[in-house]
Amino acid sequence: MPIIQHRLQIEPWTEQFLMGFDVVASLRVIAAQQIYQHLERIEAAARVRYSSGEFSSDLVVDDNGFVLDYPTMAHRIPIETSVTTRERAGGPGSPRPSTWISSARRLGS
Repeated sequence: MPIIQHRLQIEPWTEQFLMGFDVVASLRVIAAQQIYQHLERIEAAARVRYSSGEFSSDLVVDDNGFVLDYPTMAHRIPIETSVTTRERAGGPGSPRPSTWISSARRLGS
């Protein structure tokens, strides 16, 4: 993201970029001007304005440049509690319990 690359989360600055967007259906690349402008520092974060064409939005990013709030689109949800290994074991993306693996081996043999 240009915010991180140009340290716009830390330093007052405005950068303009020419970006290319692939239109998959037609295999065309469309050029688009994008402007990122550091507006202000706020408590352990910064407000950065993103604009392209007639669209503009003021993003809030943390000191690492990661988005905390993108109005009307998304916001980062704070981690309220930690998850234990036991609670995580059955969740999506978790490794399967060893009993499942040994059962799968028996079925595949």
